[in-house]
Amino acid sequence: MVYKIDRLTRRQRDLWYLLEDVFQKNEVALVSVTEPFDISTVPRKGISGYARGICLALEG
Repeated sequence: MVYKIDRLTRRQRDLWYLLEDVFQKNEVALVSVTEPFDISTVPRKGISGYARGICLALEG
């Protein structure tokens, strides 16, 4: 659980690694207290696109 995703990491590469290689592989849900998303409901094959969307949202 995080307050905001940008508090977890500031680098997109690190976020990508956490989402795909750590959280997804270990079946860990990432929940943001202030942002409306939940990766635990995204199908395994859809995580890459979802992670890209999160990264783009953090940039803007």
